[in-house]
Amino acid sequence: MRAAAERVIVMRSGSTLSDTQAGTQEERDLDVVAELFGDVDAGEDALRQSNSQYNRRNYVRTAFAAVEGVLSSLREGLLAGASRRKFDAGTICVLQERSYGLDNKGLPVPTARFHRLEDTLLFLWKLYVKPLKTRALAIDTAARNWNQLKSAVQVRHRLTHPKVATDLTVSDAEMKTVISSIDWFIDLFLEASGVHTKRLNKRTDALRRRVKAREEDLLRLYRSLLVRPGSAKGPA
Repeated sequence: MRAAAERVIVMRSGSTLSDTQAGTQEERDLDVVAELFGDVDAGEDALRQSNSQYNRRNYVRTAFAAVEGVLSSLREGLLAGASRRKFDAGTICVLQERSYGLDNKGLPVPTARFHRLEDTLLFLWKLYVKPLKTRALAIDTAARNWNQLKSAVQVRHRLTHPKVATDLTVSDAEMKTVISSIDWFIDLFLEASGVHTKRLNKRTDALRRRVKAREEDLLRLYRSLLVRPGSAKGPA
């Protein structure tokens, strides 16, 4: 697999946004994702140099930090566009990781509500790819890649909350599952992000053409006023 961080940088550089539009939320998110994917690439390099349990554990932790970072980026982007996409109240609450209860005065109060990583990923992903209208980017929950990712999540949970020393050992089979599922997720994200970028570039280019046409219309109007008969005054 081509270095994930490099692919994000190439995709970001392919944007047609002008320098004055630099620093948008989308670009900042891509910068963060590029750093996280760079950590995953470094983790893979470390494993090739020494396939130790230490490097295995570090890779699992680093890989899922990248997944969490991508999900955070998707969540922020979806919340920013919630009004435009007319999300319902339930969707917005889940995006905000909130639910509501009642206090002792009978008033509604927000409470934090967190969901399983795999459930959150599915929820955010469906919202993220829906505007693209392509089945190729949908996650098939019956597919091998998705089931491998769920198994990898369990390995991560075990390393995060070990009960005995053996919980910190990552087997060869588990390592293959984690690497395969993370590579699949990164490829899927980069493919969808590339489609989003192309879609945004088309919209940006169309807007630029409209603005240019409008400027040309105004310039023609301005020139016609200058040469209108009787508009110029002769010498006194």
